[in-house]
Amino acid sequence: MIFAITGPDGAGKSTLCRETLLCFEKDFGKGSVSIASIWDTDIVRFFGSREEIRNYLHDLNPYSRALLIFHAVRRSIELAQRQGSEIILVDGYWYKYAVSELGMGAEAAWLISVVEKMPVPDFTLYLEIEPELAASRKTDISLYERGIVAGGDEVSQFISFQRQLVPIWKRIEEHFGPWTHASAQAPHAELSQILLGEYSRRKGIGR
Repeated sequence: MIFAITGPDGAGKSTLCRETLLCFEKDFGKGSVSIASIWDTDIVRFFGSREEIRNYLHDLNPYSRALLIFHAVRRSIELAQRQGSEIILVDGYWYKYAVSELGMGAEAAWLISVVEKMPVPDFTLYLEIEPELAASRKTDISLYERGIVAGGDEVSQFISFQRQLVPIWKRIEEHFGPWTHASAQAPHAELSQILLGEYSRRKGIGR
C-alpha cells in the first residue's frame, strides 16, 4: 500500500513520516513500513550533498527541474518497494513539487501529462497549515520554498509564495483527490492514528 503524506512546506511531512513508521513497526513489526523520500535516492550520491542538489535545481527552468524531481520521486518509491514492506509512506509525493513548479511558471497541461503514469496512492493525508505558522516552524528556508527569489526578506518571500500556492493545491486535489485533510498542528500521535486506522480498515483489522 502507498500512503502519501503531503501538504505545504513547513507542514511537518517528513517528521510525521518518521513518527508514523515507528507506530506501524510497534503494531505490525519491524520492516512493515518504508519511507519514500527523494533525499534517500541516488540523487544525493550523484551530487554529493543536499546543498549541491539545491544549487543545481535552482539553475533549472521549471520543466527541467520538474522532470528531475519527478524522476527522484518515482525512484524513491521503487527503492522503498524493494525493501518488501507492505506499507510505503511517501514524503510529500509529486503533488508537493508539482504545486511549487506550477507556482513558478510550469504549464499545468504539460505537468499533468508527465505525472499520468505515476502510482496512485491508496490513501493521501494532506496537512493543512497557514503560511505564517509554517514559516515560524522553519529554521532554514530554501530558495525553492520561496519561489527561487534571491535576496530580500526570506520569511516574507516564503509566506508570499506559499500563499500564492494555496489555490494551486486546491486545483491539484480537484484533479487527483479527494484527500483526507488534517491540521498540521494536531499531535503527531493523532495524525499517525489516522494512517494506522486507514491501514487497519483496508486490511479488515479491528482497532
